[in-house]
Amino acid sequence: MSTYRYSVRIDRERNVLYLAQEGRAEKVDLLRFREAYLVALADVRPGWVLVHDQRKVESFSDEALEVGKDLVAITNDHHAAKVIRIAPEALATRTRVGRVLVTARSKYESVRVSTPEEAEELVGRHLAAAVTGT
Repeated sequence: MSTYRYSVRIDRERNVLYLAQEGRAEKVDLLRFREAYLVALADVRPGWVLVHDQRKVESFSDEALEVGKDLVAITNDHHAAKVIRIAPEALATRTRVGRVLVTARSKYESVRVSTPEEAEELVGRHLAAAVTGT
């Protein structure tokens, strides 16, 4: 199993938060990720979009999945307009992420795509719709 790593960056102009994770996550790893996420959330505005790259995630411990539920609640509390997950179809089965999303009751639109290019296309459509009010 690979060492867990993550990155967090924000495009303030477009109001898009980018997260990336890779490796196997334990609870302590996701607690550190949660803290970095909270810091970044201070810079988002209403209607923000999250692009979450999970292509290199290997697995989450059961304890880490509990922190995952908290991450969904935090995303709800900060009123994300849309979450775009870049992930292989098998990720939800392999990591039980689907269970977390269902039990945590996300209030935002969540879309899974396979590539960063697909994610950026959806971000562009979302931003265009926000400008035109559709």
